[in-house]
Amino acid sequence: MFLANTDAFPGLPDLLKSVQNGTAVEAALLELSEAHCQAITLAFLEECSHQEIAERLQSPVGTVKSNIRRGVLKLRQLLDVAHE
Repeated sequence: MFLANTDAFPGLPDLLKSVQNGTAVEAALLELSEAHCQAITLAFLEECSHQEIAERLQSPVGTVKSNIRRGVLKLRQLLDVAHE
């Protein structure tokens, strides 16, 4: 297998690390409950406001906030374990 000299490609190690982290995040998202995954996806990937998420999911804003917070905490746990 050919491995490129990363010195010849500035930023490549960071790019590869972000791709690996992205894959880890995707895998961790799949481990979340549907409610947490939907809330996080809408909040961070689709950049919806809490009110917009509440309307789309037909849930109270407080529930949306709780699902985002609990989902983020669970993601942190899952990603910390993945990096150990």
